[in-house]
Amino acid sequence: GNVKDSSRCPPRFFQKFNLCLNALNNIDARRHMNRACLAVNPPLIEAGTTGYLGQTTVISKEAGTECFECQVKPAQKVYPICTIRSTPSMPVHTIVWAKELWKLCFGGGEGEGSMLYEDPSLESSESEEVTESNKAVPKKDDAADTNKETADREPDEPSKDNKSVYMEAVQQKPANGTPNQSTLKECDTYAETLITTLYTTEVQKQLDMDRYKTAQKKPTPLDPLLIRKGCTETPVPNAKQHMTAWTPIQCVAVLTSVFHSVYSIQTPTNNQPFPNGEFDKDDALAMQFICAASNLRSHVFGIDMQSLYEAKGIAGNIIPAIATTNAIVAGLQMIQVLKILSLQQQTTQDPPQAVDTPPVKKLTEVCHYIYCQRNKNRKGYYLQPTTLPSPNPHCFVCSKATISLELDTTTWIFCDLVKTILKKRLGFSEPSVTVGDAGIWEEGEDADDCYAVNLKKILCDLPGNGMKDGTTINIEDFSQDLSLDICIIHRSEWDEETEPDQFRIIGGGEEASKPACTEIPTADAKKVSEETDKTKKNDEEDDDCVIENPPSSNQTVDKTGPNTNEASKKRP
Repeated sequence: GNVKDSSRCPPRFFQKFNLCLNALNNIDARRHMNRACLAVNPPLIEAGTTGYLGQTTVISKEAGTECFECQVKPAQKVYPICTIRSTPSMPVHTIVWAKELWKLCFGGGEGEGSMLYEDPSLESSESEEVTESNKAVPKKDDAADTNKETADREPDEPSKDNKSVYMEAVQQKPANGTPNQSTLKECDTYAETLITTLYTTEVQKQLDMDRYKTAQKKPTPLDPLLIRKGCTETPVPNAKQHMTAWTPIQCVAVLTSVFHSVYSIQTPTNNQPFPNGEFDKDDALAMQFICAASNLRSHVFGIDMQSLYEAKGIAGNIIPAIATTNAIVAGLQMIQVLKILSLQQQTTQDPPQAVDTPPVKKLTEVCHYIYCQRNKNRKGYYLQPTTLPSPNPHCFVCSKATISLELDTTTWIFCDLVKTILKKRLGFSEPSVTVGDAGIWEEGEDADDCYAVNLKKILCDLPGNGMKDGTTINIEDFSQDLSLDICIIHRSEWDEETEPDQFRIIGGGEEASKPACTEIPTADAKKVSEETDKTKKNDEEDDDCVIENPPSSNQTVDKTGPNTNEASKKRP
């Protein structure tokens, strides 16, 4: 089952265990286990591997050790919208674009959650404005101002000239129904129209507008004849071809096949429900769509095309695991288990009567943070134990610290804050939000539905005087036994290239709280480096394993002296 399902695995579920072991493959699940075990106190043995590297540690609130969230977990790489939509240069750019296309085609409503979505009402609104302006002939100066305003318009702002042409094609979706010749033909027509619009008409329009004059390699529109043959004549690649890149015409055939499966209910190859637009790397239909759509875009922009296997690795952030490393780290976890159980047994026994009996040791004295390394250190060891670190005083999970949140309170919608920041970034499962004395949102058992009216409100318009500069809000999650105060800082100007998320978290171990880098005199560089390395830690998220960044082959670690191996300084 899903360990994050609070109805089946609430914190009290873990309370009956002497200890818990993690063998999870994603950050969200590990955060949930971290918080659940902190809430009910069983020690958590956390571990991870990537390639030849691995590590294991013990998290215990009672023993006063660092929790999983005491150190920064890097957010997933975010690419500027303009790069994804207009100037891709790497396979990852086209794969991100394909995932957005999946949302656009199969997401809720008309695909509003996709970055490719464009509101069709904008065009009609512009037409009405043009009609109104034509009723009166402008003066010469007014005309000059109008021309200047048009010239100053940002390239990505919607307008009649640069509005994309694919939205109309996306909206002409076939009806769901039992598969027959009529349904299949309708799907073929829809696929051909949509693919032609996306990879031929839209690309040619942008070329005519000279949008790629600064690009190193200009795109080449896809041949409409190739699209027609791919939709009607070309067979779909068999399963054995997942290790080789499909040809463009095969990609067209795959996309057509996906539309057949989606819009034909209960066919032999489609027993799953209609897609909801959420990407899942383990959904075969979604991955076929992502691979085919991204490869066609790569072909248009002269980028190397990927096999289904390679595309899945990029789309799901997968790093292949090595069974030997997994076995070693699992063994290290078992050693931690034996130490903890032995310690628990000693503490539950009657106190020793003999005077010379040694006192019972603490958990931090018997357990260690252990690294498994690819290369021997200078003492010839592959395993590097270190002392279990103390909690980060700025951690909002185990140290109850307050964090600050910078964002534009006049444009952010409350539902976006809940979904993007509270749940996705901060890891809350069922957050309840309070502004001052006013409750504005509840989730979980017995939650009040009356707060749903607040979801579509702008932050500054919320009850309790709204979220404005200097406002402190309280987030409480009973499923995690976690409470957090967030200080809101209003900020209206953002750089879309360097800050595409348009929010910034300060405190709680977030990297955003770090000051700008400054040069250090050579004489003091080593000393400063040693001090900062004591707390500098990192983590790598993927869907097979999670671990710190791998060290270079010439780095070593002294088991007894200061750590000089980068991997030994970075803990998840």
